This record gives sequence, structure tokens and C-alpha cells, in this order.
Amino acid sequence: MGKGIILLFLSGGNANSNKNANNKGEKSPEYYGIEGKKEEKFLGLNTNDAPVKYLLYCAAKNGDIIQKIVCIVTKEVKRDKDDEKFKDMVNDYIRNDPRVKDYYKGIEIEFIPMDYDMEVERTEERSLQLYRQISKTFINEEQSNVYIDYTGGLRDINFLMTVIIRYLEYHNSVCKKIVYSNFSKKRIDMLDSIYSMFQLLNGIDQFTQTGNAELLEKYSEKEENERTKDLLEKIVKFSKVMSICDIKAIEKLLPDIDNGLKNYEKNAARASLFGEIFRDMIGIIKKKLYIEAGKSLGYPELIRWCLDNNMIQQALTLYIEKIPSYYYDTDMLIMPQEKIMESQGKTKEIIAFYEKLYDSLVDKKKDEKIENFKKILESLNTESMKISDLKQKKGNSSKENQILIDQLIQFLDKYYECKLGKRKKDKKMTELYQHNAKDGRAYINALRNDSKLIYTFVYREEREGKKIETYKKKLQALDKVKEGNVQIQESNIDNEQLYQIMKYYLALKVMRNRINHAAEDASKESEEQAIAILKKDHGLCMDIEFDNVKKLIRDGLEASGISMSDH
Repeated sequence: MGKGIILLFLSGGNANSNKNANNKGEKSPEYYGIEGKKEEKFLGLNTNDAPVKYLLYCAAKNGDIIQKIVCIVTKEVKRDKDDEKFKDMVNDYIRNDPRVKDYYKGIEIEFIPMDYDMEVERTEERSLQLYRQISKTFINEEQSNVYIDYTGGLRDINFLMTVIIRYLEYHNSVCKKIVYSNFSKKRIDMLDSIYSMFQLLNGIDQFTQTGNAELLEKYSEKEENERTKDLLEKIVKFSKVMSICDIKAIEKLLPDIDNGLKNYEKNAARASLFGEIFRDMIGIIKKKLYIEAGKSLGYPELIRWCLDNNMIQQALTLYIEKIPSYYYDTDMLIMPQEKIMESQGKTKEIIAFYEKLYDSLVDKKKDEKIENFKKILESLNTESMKISDLKQKKGNSSKENQILIDQLIQFLDKYYECKLGKRKKDKKMTELYQHNAKDGRAYINALRNDSKLIYTFVYREEREGKKIETYKKKLQALDKVKEGNVQIQESNIDNEQLYQIMKYYLALKVMRNRINHAAEDASKESEEQAIAILKKDHGLCMDIEFDNVKKLIRDGLEASGISMSDH
């Protein structure tokens, strides 16, 4: 059984029309119908009687037994004892009306008066006095379902009631029903649809301004139109994957959101107030997402939206993961002719741009220690070789390679049967040298083909230890393009623009690594050196501060030819 509260402004006994008074000037109660339900009638004498009776009935039918009625009252209402008459009316109704008496059997409703002093001249002061009473009453209130009679009160009260509703919602209460008395038609009208519009607008504003779709999710749960519900659910799902920056999920949802917005705007029937407003609001959402006429929602637009809403972590991740794809999709850059395979979460565009393009601009100096050892391995026939072949190579090698060959023989003896046979099941290989080679010969084959593995074997440390060298090469590539006297076949843009997009990508790559990882000493040292050079030689501020990271991303987008002008 839920906990229900009724909220209303209690009007005086003379607030209603006098046209139904008898010849003694006494009013007679009248029946009020319900909007859309002519068979249901509620008897009312004073302004609030019929709507409050209906709310008591409606709440009980919903499983929310009303336990409190909060009445905003004036001095005049108290003076004429209209508040006491109202209590008597409510108690008489719940004890005697067959529609509700079983629901409220044994229930004592608490009446909570809240003073509203009309003699106070300033509206702000009157509102402050009322707010203090509301706050004191509801500050520790558990979750409740609120039912509201919007009939009584002047314009300031009507507007203030909306604020009170929002206040209660922030205290985990839910507005379940809003009604008012239509005196001329003797009908209780529903305001739910209008309040739903208020919620919808708040939800759209929340999503477009923050990326959070919590309010839209609540709205979608009660939406009946399938087309609308489907689009709302897509927006909610999109919001959630954006919040955790799930790149694969974003990639899958992006066209769904784009098509969903366009199709709804084009085909949605304007059969309801909601349908009319939501369809019009789609244009606002598209504008906020920078979806121009005839164009689709892409990653540059999504990054701009993230920046607008201060979702800097998401913007930074999308920039690093997806901007290289934009360069190749728009033919700013040309994919290399050699086949590139995606690996370790890197797209082929990232590999082509950040690895192949940068590295192609650097004079390659081979690691002699690794190259010499690799030559020895390549001279072996791994299909028929014996350990004696390795030992023979050792006799003709330099002292450095003799040490490496001894190291390899000891390694094979430890982890493989008869050194070149099957993997020993009882031996767990050190993670540093881990490989799924099924026998010793396969491991040797892997050594000469896997550059990372052979580096680890030769230097007894992960290749990550070469981070300094990696950043150094990227910076050398920047210098080469900056000089402007190099021709780059994979580029359709001039060297100045290429330099700019490479500069910002490298800077943001370093920035992201610093933000996302607690760097090891070697990695931290390399990043600090790269940061110092990017500051000194390339004029970039590399401070990890909110405004600076945001500016770097904006500048990187502009360098990529993406307009950053306001809506």
C-alpha cells in the first residue's frame, strides 16, 4: 500500500459562484463530473470539495491511501473556520461514501495547515514564509505519491504550486494526479497532460544540456505511443553508453539516433498535445547535436555537443578514438596501400594515422642488438632444427649473442619438453614472456616474427619501456611536417594543416594518457619530456585543467576544418 498526500490551496466558503443559492442565500451542493468519465460524479459545496473527493477516490484506487492533506490557508479561511469545515467534509466522505469507505477504514488523515499571509505586500516574502513551512514539513518525508487540487488561489499561488511540485519531486515524491474544478461546466478537469509536457521539456533540456536522460527515461516508462516510446528508449540508451563512453556501443547507436530523430520528425502523427510538442522539440535536439539539414550525426558533431555540455572525458575519448576515421572518411588523408589490420582495440584508421603516418616521417634506426639476434633465429630451419644447431650458432656468434642463445636454451629447457617439444603442463610461464606457442620450435618462430616478444626477450622488460622512444619519434615527425619541405603521398591537405592536426592529436593523446593512467616512472618521464617539447617548440599549453583540455579539443577540431561557430 502506497503513501499518498493531497496538496491544495484551500478556498473560502464563498469562493464559488452564488448562482445556486436558495432564497435564504444558502448554497446547495452540486455534482461534478469527471473529464472523460461521465458516469462518475462527486458532490461539492465549496470550491475544493469535489476535486478533493475525487483525489481521495483516485488515490485509493491506485493503491495510495491518503494519509496527509496539506492545505495552504489564509487568515480569512481560518477566521471563518473554513478549514474546520473542510476537515469535517473529508472525514464524512471517507467514512460514508461507499466508493472509498472500505479503503479508509481505520485511517486517520493528518491535516497540515500552511499559512499564506495575503497581507504581506511583497510576493517574494509571502513565498519565503510558505517555503519555510513546506521545507520543515517535507525535509524528512519518505517517498510519497502526491495528488494535487490546482483549483484555489490567486495567480501567485498557482505558479508557486508548480515550484512546490518540483520541490517535492527532489525529495523523492511523485506527482501522480493534478486536477481542478471547472465551475461553469461542473466538471473536474485533468491537468496531467500539461504537467507531462512540463516533465518532457525538462527531460529534453536535461538531455541536450547535460547528456543525462534520467527524466526522459521516467517519461518513456509511461509513454503509450510505440513510435515515441521507441525513440525515447534510444535516446535513453544513447545517454547511458555516452556516460560510460562505450565506444563500440556509441558506434552502433549513432546511426539509430540519427535516423530515429529524422524519421520521427518526418512521420510522427500530430494526434496529441504530446506528439505535437515532442515532434517540434526534435528540431531543438537536432540543433543542439549540430545535425544540419541533409546531413547526419557524426563524431565531430558529437564531440562538439560533449564540449558544449562540459562532458570533457567523453569528448577527449571520442577525439582520440574517432577523429582519425573522420580524416580518412573525408579524404583529408589517404589510407596506405598496404593492408592494415585492427589490433588491440585500435582501428585501422588510428593505426594508419598515429602509427604509419607519423612513423613514415621519421628516419628509421634499427635496434642492432635485436636485429643481430633475429638474424641468428632466421637462419634456423625451425621445422627440422635441433638444439645442437643453436649451440653451433653460439660458437660463431659475438659474446652478446652467445649470452642470448644460452638464455634461450635455458628458457626452452624450462618450459618445453626436450627443449623443442611440447609445452610442459606443470610449468607456468612468466607473464613477461607469455606466448601461446605449442612447442619450442613454434616459440622460436614467434620470437623472430613478433617484434614486441623479441624486444622483451632481449631486454628482459616490456616494450612499454621504450615509451620515451615512441614519443620522441612522434615529435620528430611533427618537426618534419612543420618544416614544410616534405611530400606526403597519404595526404590531400597542405603540410600546415597536416602539422596542426598531428600536433593536436599527439597533445591530446599524451593528455589522455596522463588523465587515465597512473603512469609508471619510465612512462611518466617520457610523457613529461613530450609535454615540455609540445609547450616549448609547438606553443601548446599542456596543463591538465578543465578549461585547457576543453580548449585543446576545440582547437583540434578547428584545425581539422570543423566549424566551431555557435548555433
